[in-house]
Amino acid sequence: MGESKLPGIDSPFLLGSKLKHEGPKMMRRWILPLLGMLIAGDISGEERIIARETFSTGDTSAFTTAIPNKNTEIRNGVLWTRGSSGGKYPPMVYLPVKGTDLEISFRYRFLEPGGMIWFFVDGDDGFGSVDHMLRFKLRPDRVQLQIDAHSLDPNHPMRQNTGRPADKVSGAFRLNEILPDEKVDLSEHEWRKVKLVFRGSEVLITIDDKRWRKTLIRPCFDDTKRKLLWMLNGGKKGIELDDIVVQSLDLENPWIPLFNQKDLTGWKANTDPGAFTVANGILTAHATHPENRGHLFAVEDDGRLARFKDFELVLEAKGAPKSNSGIFFHTDMETRDGKLHLKNGYEIQLNSTEKEKRKTGSLYDVLDLSESPVDETNWFQLRIRVEGKRIQAWINDKQTVDYHEPLNPARSPQRAGRLLTPHGGAIAIQAHDDKSTFHFRKIRIRRLHPDGE
Repeated sequence: MGESKLPGIDSPFLLGSKLKHEGPKMMRRWILPLLGMLIAGDISGEERIIARETFSTGDTSAFTTAIPNKNTEIRNGVLWTRGSSGGKYPPMVYLPVKGTDLEISFRYRFLEPGGMIWFFVDGDDGFGSVDHMLRFKLRPDRVQLQIDAHSLDPNHPMRQNTGRPADKVSGAFRLNEILPDEKVDLSEHEWRKVKLVFRGSEVLITIDDKRWRKTLIRPCFDDTKRKLLWMLNGGKKGIELDDIVVQSLDLENPWIPLFNQKDLTGWKANTDPGAFTVANGILTAHATHPENRGHLFAVEDDGRLARFKDFELVLEAKGAPKSNSGIFFHTDMETRDGKLHLKNGYEIQLNSTEKEKRKTGSLYDVLDLSESPVDETNWFQLRIRVEGKRIQAWINDKQTVDYHEPLNPARSPQRAGRLLTPHGGAIAIQAHDDKSTFHFRKIRIRRLHPDGE
């Protein structure tokens, strides 16, 4: 490749200075395309690998597990383990990793009937503790999946072992989501290849490329992975494990920060610009007029609306008591009435007022909630995911929306523009009225398909 420079940067030593003063602006305009070029050309598959073990050399220093041990050793270039250790759990193998979007693969085989592998992906779920994010049990005749997360709600219906205390560090309670067993014939004593690909809140799990495949979407998957754990029980003849490869995908489809926590750079109001202010790293929406709705739109450097088609948007919000707001997507600045309601796009409702019956987490006037899943006066996380014709939303760990837009959706005349658009649309924050105040922070977005809109 010939010498190349970022526009406006004469020396690579000026890049750090530019980032310090123009971080979010440069991120959108120059740095992300640069990362794309690096991924396409200069970052090889080998450089993305953050862990690899074939056991061919017998070097197990990458693991935190002491190998060999009572029931585990290297045999003929593979990891062999047998039976039960006699303790509470069968033999375990730990591998530390670090990354958010990862591709994890390994091979295994049972040497006799009845063996099992229980594979764990452990991570930081945002509550300050490292715990099992995904449990994946492989038995000869079935696959069992369990998803773990945390919640601050002591009465959460999925709270693990009612009465179990909250984590000492975070104060959050452990949640268990146990999925139904899925019948899969893995009984033959042959090598099986397992691959898990984590991207944002999605994981794609595959066995033998075609034998079994499943995609799961949960908010907790969008967290830093810290450790991999294989729990093995192989009887007298044992189980073999080999070809462990962990690759980072973090640069393939990076998160884009939409809010710099300093000012409204990258945002533009359609009306009532005074409704949106920034202080102490928090963006506040509070309309200056009783009725006229104001909206703040994410924009490109040239002031044009930033358009997103298939994406994940994550932010944290908190409202004053009896307040109303909303997050719009696939929208634009066109309004439909004198109160300046947006004509096009969908809205995820944020609302704790008594007057408005559609509560926080609703897909407004499409899938409405009569009760809010949170106390809006405390910070909570909103996640919106749009892919194809599917819209999903979560408030903290609770999913409130899973909607597939039909071919000809029924809409009232005033909601005729409540549709997904082929080329995507804008993201907007609503300032609803002068009696409502909502605060926002940690606003970020990622495109689900890097080459798409």
